[in-house]
Amino acid sequence: MTDDLLRRLGDRLAGTHTITRELAGGGMSRVFVARERALNRDVVVKVLPPDLVTDASVARFRREIEFTAGLQHPHILPVYAAGGDAEMLYYFSPYVPGESLRARLQAGPLAADDVVRLAGDVLGALSAAHARGIVHRDVKPGNVLLSGGHAILADFGIARALDADGGAAGSHAEASTLAGARAYQAPERERGPAADLYSVAAMVHEMLVGVPGEPGAGAAQVAQAIARRHRGMRAESAGRLAAVIASGLSRDAAARPRDATAFRAALLAAVAAKGVPARIVAVAAAGATLAVVVLLALRPVGSGGTGGPPTGTPASERGLTSPGALPAAGPSSSEASATGAIAPPAPAPHPAAALTLDDSARVAQRAGRLGEAIDLLDRLEGRAPNPHVALDLALAR
Repeated sequence: MTDDLLRRLGDRLAGTHTITRELAGGGMSRVFVARERALNRDVVVKVLPPDLVTDASVARFRREIEFTAGLQHPHILPVYAAGGDAEMLYYFSPYVPGESLRARLQAGPLAADDVVRLAGDVLGALSAAHARGIVHRDVKPGNVLLSGGHAILADFGIARALDADGGAAGSHAEASTLAGARAYQAPERERGPAADLYSVAAMVHEMLVGVPGEPGAGAAQVAQAIARRHRGMRAESAGRLAAVIASGLSRDAAARPRDATAFRAALLAAVAAKGVPARIVAVAAAGATLAVVVLLALRPVGSGGTGGPPTGTPASERGLTSPGALPAAGPSSSEASATGAIAPPAPAPHPAAALTLDDSARVAQRAGRLGEAIDLLDRLEGRAPNPHVALDLALAR
């Protein structure tokens, strides 16, 4: 660590930070760990080196800082601060030792409950980004950090803002050169939010099976692959998960889950519902909230009921389990350390908590309960705080 960049960065940060070591960086950046003196903590410093400064690289780096700083979500790696000038740009992020999902997958597939929990975290992060009009465009295991059994989405380096038509703004030439990892790329050229959902589906397939999903993979094909890797999984369980994954891998962007929230709800329903046909789960993946409510309602009594979280904590929520094995926590991988991680967020919410009052009103309307729908809309105006009213009213006789 005696090169010119390290010396210049050290000079710029003198008095506030002490550079302690370099981590493996991305292709267009270098990453260091620094000790922040005022707060006596380690932080990550991501730097755009002077020899890589071009108009395009500076625009991309500034965009990464701007987008990430504007996204406040427990499953998105935040930006603390940024600095620099035309010769060298840098920004600070939290540092907590951990590993990337890519490193974890080297130990083999994960158990289904762990897969759904991690995918739910990533989809929650994407939902927040999409709501702000930002498409990540590079969702892959290397950009997902693991901490305390949960996932944190990192590296918005090639993210794009949505244009008026819902596509990611930018030239076709840029889209082809900044396309992300090929195995997780959606087949369409214009990459809007649905492209991020495809990437998640490919990643979920890899977490369960060991290889990324392929464009247009059918539910039967995915179910067979899951069954081969998870010998103890019941066929109907594999079928429910496969139906959701296959919808996400569709070549037709319009056939994928409606949005990240619907995708997450369908995955939760697939592992929560016992004895429910896969075709109903597929309807849930398409965004039919009523199907999700029905799936949750049909769970066995011991799985938690409709009014709150399940009793007890599944063993899988205390760590990441492989089918038949519990991996020990290892040292930080270079891929994860390159970006760092944040303190473990709170456990993922109970599936019922994902149903907002707005969803509840649509549930009641689809069920033909006009009076209940009006009541729910009145509650919405009054900002009623109880999301579990969805189950109470939608399942009313």
